[in-house]
Formats: sequence, C-alpha cells, structure tokens
Amino acid sequence: MGHKRFLEIANELVVLHDQKSKDYGSDLDPLGNINSATLLGLSPLQGVALRLQDKFSRLAAYLRNGSLNHEGINDTLRDMASYAINGLICLEEENRESLRIPEMSPLAIPSSCYGCGIKLPEDKLMKIYPTPDDKDPGYYY
Repeated sequence: MGHKRFLEIANELVVLHDQKSKDYGSDLDPLGNINSATLLGLSPLQGVALRLQDKFSRLAAYLRNGSLNHEGINDTLRDMASYAINGLICLEEENRESLRIPEMSPLAIPSSCYGCGIKLPEDKLMKIYPTPDDKDPGYYY
C-alpha cells in the first residue's frame, strides 16, 4: 500500500482540478486553458510543458531564496502535479488522434440510411471501413 499522505494529496488534487476547471475551462472543455495553447500555434502538450516550466522556475526561486513572494511552494508543487496529469491527458488525446481510430457506436447509421432514400450530410459523417467492393465508402455517424 502506498503512503497515506500520497493518497490524501491525490484526493486534494481532484478537488483542485475541479475548482480550476471551473475557473479556466468550461463544461464542454474542462481543459480549456490547456487546449487554448493551439491559439498560439502550440499543441496542448506543449502548452503544459510551458506552464510546467513556469512552475519549475518558481521552484528554483524557492530553492535559491527560501521563500516566494506570491503563491507558496505547496501551491506550486500541487500545480506541477496537476499539470503533469493534464500532460498525460494531452498525450493520450494526441496519441488517440494520431491513430485515427474511429469510435464506433452500436447505433451507427450508414450514409444512405439503409436505402430509405434520405442522404445524410457527409460533413457530419466519419469514414469507418470501405465495403469489400469499395463502391460505398462506408460513412457512418
């Protein structure tokens, strides 16, 4: 079993993440501040690295001076732990995107709506698998 205090701090980080997501993100994008790195031409993971570098600079200042003027070292270390977890999330999302594995639903609807004559808009469809004869591209919602 791990250190009792480790688990307590991990639970505190869950609360911190929830609070900061409300301040910096939204219900639709709880990592909105992380994902906004794309507005600067950075990937979300690069944005995390930049934010971690800021925190490392604060840690270094604390180690040099023995104190910090604004936020305490405990807050800095908690933020670093949270950014590290957010970095893992970004990495997972980048890997998932690079694999381009479509998420399939049991309610997948083909583009021709099983021959009912209604054509669904292709910009709302995702190509899953071509049919054996490769005539129908196999688009699904």
